[in-house]
Amino acid sequence: MVIAAPDEALKDAKLDPSGRRSGDPPQHRRMLGSGGGAVEFSERMYELWFDDHEKQASIYSVPSGTIGTIASEISMAYDLTGGSSHLISTGCTSSTDAIG
Repeated sequence: MVIAAPDEALKDAKLDPSGRRSGDPPQHRRMLGSGGGAVEFSERMYELWFDDHEKQASIYSVPSGTIGTIASEISMAYDLTGGSSHLISTGCTSSTDAIG
């Protein structure tokens, strides 16, 4: 979903980020809205840690619980360097905030 949605948005807007030449200034900024992150997953990792089962915790605990990495994944998938890359997590209004 994190790649399918921007792919659809770029096609709808008739934008092709791959058409940018090396040295061109960044023209594409990434702004994404999310209602929340991996709260249940993070809670489970804390539970394992505090119950002395830390070896069962995922090595992806930090990147999975850091919701801002989604905007970075989009940047990497489309080779969007420079410019801003942000994720807004303000619950139900995050998409409206991202558009604004």
